[in-house]
Parts: sequence; C-alpha cells; structure tokens
Amino acid sequence: MVETEIVPSAIFNLLLWIILLYLLKRQVDKLESTDRRKIMNLLVIGSIICYSVSLYSGDIILGFFGGLIFLYGYLLLLYKSFKLGLREVQ
Repeated sequence: MVETEIVPSAIFNLLLWIILLYLLKRQVDKLESTDRRKIMNLLVIGSIICYSVSLYSGDIILGFFGGLIFLYGYLLLLYKSFKLGLREVQ
C-alpha cells in the first residue's frame, strides 16, 4: 500500500474547488431544468478528475482531460446564461 501525505496546500486547493463549485451551482440553479443537470454533472465530474489526479497520481494527461471536461461545462454554463439573459431583455 502506498502512503500518501496530504499537505496543507492541497487542503487549501480543495477548499478553493469547493467554493468555486458552490458559486457555479448558484448560477446553474437559475437555468432551465433540462440544462441544469447536464451542466452540473460536467462541472463536478471534471473537477473531481482534475483535482484527484493532480493530488494523488500526478498523471498530467488525465488531469488535463478532467480540466477540459470542467471547461466544457463552464463554457456551456456561460452560453446558457447568456441566452437566458437575452430572453429576459426581450
């Protein structure tokens, strides 16, 4: 069994991820129910892959793809929020 040591910077990094996901969840809650679940799943899965890989295994490729999944969810959130804002203005 391999021993892993969690350093204080990793705990701080985890807290930042949790705060970021909470703030993004507040934005996702404003969207329609059809988009809400898909976007939140992308954000959570991408952040879990990106954070856990960077913390434990250090596999750069897998961490990169986790970041891409998170980025896709974030861009989808931006697009849907923009379209919702345009509908409210009209």
